Amino acid sequence: MALNGYVYVLTQINTGKKYVGRTANPKRRKADHMQALRGGYHINKEMQSDFNKYHGDYSFEVVGYDGDNDCRKIWSLEKQTMIRLKTYDSRYGYNSHDTAIVGWLRKCRMYSVDAS
Repeated sequence: MALNGYVYVLTQINTGKKYVGRTANPKRRKADHMQALRGGYHINKEMQSDFNKYHGDYSFEVVGYDGDNDCRKIWSLEKQTMIRLKTYDSRYGYNSHDTAIVGWLRKCRMYSVDAS
């Protein structure tokens, strides 16, 4: 079973701060983020705080797609996007660490036929 996906950027309009993520379903992922933010229970506390302060002005943009169903490619694109946008730096973004990427890479290895 291959894992495919999209890389997206969620941007807080007032601050310009960004969150980079990956998903198999961009429409659903955007809805999930917004539902959690509107409900006041988003796992990213800084993003939640900015949502509360600025009343939810966020944009959502898909910036990449893994058309080859190669999860290593989408992981790499996500990581490159985080680095390029400096989203690990709290002045520019909401990505606090790469634990999620590490977990997803493990999942990628688990489902990849050619992974060793």
